[in-house]
Amino acid sequence: MPEIEKYKRMFQMIDLLRHPGKTKKSLAERFNTSVRTIERDFVDLEREGYMVDKDNAGRHFIFRSIGKGTSVYVTDEESEFLNDLLNKAASEHPLTTPLKTKLFFHAGIGRWSQNYITRNVAEVIQHLTDAMKMNCQVQMEDYYSASTGQLQIKQIEPLLFTDNYKYLIGFDTAANKFVNLKMDRIQKVVLLEAKCTKSPDMVKADVFHMAANEEFHEVELLLTALAARLLVEEHPATERCVEPSGVVAFPFRFRATVHNFLSVGRFCLGLPGQVRVLGPEELNGYLEGRRKGFCGGEGLRHGLSFE
Repeated sequence: MPEIEKYKRMFQMIDLLRHPGKTKKSLAERFNTSVRTIERDFVDLEREGYMVDKDNAGRHFIFRSIGKGTSVYVTDEESEFLNDLLNKAASEHPLTTPLKTKLFFHAGIGRWSQNYITRNVAEVIQHLTDAMKMNCQVQMEDYYSASTGQLQIKQIEPLLFTDNYKYLIGFDTAANKFVNLKMDRIQKVVLLEAKCTKSPDMVKADVFHMAANEEFHEVELLLTALAARLLVEEHPATERCVEPSGVVAFPFRFRATVHNFLSVGRFCLGLPGQVRVLGPEELNGYLEGRRKGFCGGEGLRHGLSFE
């Protein structure tokens, strides 16, 4: 029913158009519709009492204080209680960290916010949001690089957040490429006067939200039912790339273009015996290299990673 789909889309847009929002083009691509339809949705949102504004980079966002009706506010005590529930009942669940970050960002600051990591991520989100609204570059001080194991200073053009604020996708001015920066590794953000030279619409990301530069790989995996469920839970955008395989032991097949092996490799490494890599061969090589690092030189059987 078109009317139901429209309202479902608008409810999702209300969340997407918060700090710091999305461009019309990115919204149209996300909902598989036209920019004109998104513009009509904006009119309907304003009719319902939401103020839609635009920053210098063309991102649209909603002023929270303008919304009509009953707003949802979480008190300090409620925040602390929800945080305790998350820690006790779902501490290992992949959604725990983003939920705690959202609780901090949207709710009152209770005693649980004294946790440094949670507080720091929320503060970093706020500073990056301010930078995006002003379309200005930032300097990241003491950014921890997992690849080098060292703290770095980076000058970045912040462009957009991935779902649940796991990564910032930005443009690294020194490396001259788009990069993913893990939010909980960003210690301090300083806003600069220099304006961004790239726009959010220039970012191309795969189903794992990895930014594209010149690296493209056609990945094909066979998955057990458990692996398929965990893949979609952890990376919802991958759902459209999963289909039945007809293979009894691995009843699901995943096929997608990825821009690097970081996320798909981490997924495979975390599920030994649940994933079979059909291609490309470079992915098997990447996994074998990672496994050698973990196991002191013991590699994987050629072409049957994690079978």
